[in-house]
Amino acid sequence: MKELIRNIFKEHSFFYSLIEAGDLYKKDNDRIKYYWLIVEVDDLSAVLEKQDEWFDEAKRKIEDQNFDKNVSLLILIKRGNAETTDIIRIEEDPFQFKKMVLTYTNESLEQLKIESNGGIYEALRNLIVNEAVFHNYKENYGDYSWMNLLYDLASKIPFLEIDVMPNQSLTDLLTKSDQLLEASELKSLSEEIQEKFPENILSNLDNMDADDLIQIFNIEGDGN
Repeated sequence: MKELIRNIFKEHSFFYSLIEAGDLYKKDNDRIKYYWLIVEVDDLSAVLEKQDEWFDEAKRKIEDQNFDKNVSLLILIKRGNAETTDIIRIEEDPFQFKKMVLTYTNESLEQLKIESNGGIYEALRNLIVNEAVFHNYKENYGDYSWMNLLYDLASKIPFLEIDVMPNQSLTDLLTKSDQLLEASELKSLSEEIQEKFPENILSNLDNMDADDLIQIFNIEGDGN
């Protein structure tokens, strides 16, 4: 997992160094100061206890006064070892780092590597904005797969999908998906109303008072 993430940070010109806590990344120039620590753990129970130690070690390595306000911690863990309550508790903790937890399985990681030709950065970006991939992901969201890992990566590492294609990004795809879902739900509701009320009541709502509406929509009710 760290190797795949390393490709992403390398492509964005982060300087990499290995410290005891994990992989430390730095982008430090006149325009941007941005630091990430990537750690992998077997369980989440001690993360908040260890974060002070990790923070101090990383800060000593960076030696920058801007470090405190610009550092993020990405915690990698196998899905079977991570409880949702622990993930929420860690990500909502306001101290030291901005914290994110990324879960994965060996199967999802290996398949993602296959789909992205070994974790090639450009291939990952192309997969993210591939509408067929995104549609498949949404249709099978409950069945955890390499696609879940792909979009989890994109959400945890925000610059992964920046400038992928003009007018097409993960946000665009999410918006389009929500719009289609909303349109589908509204259409279904309209069809159901028209089926139950052939008088086409929708076009006459402005001419009805409250008592009329209550009577109409309770035709099939239980009278309560």
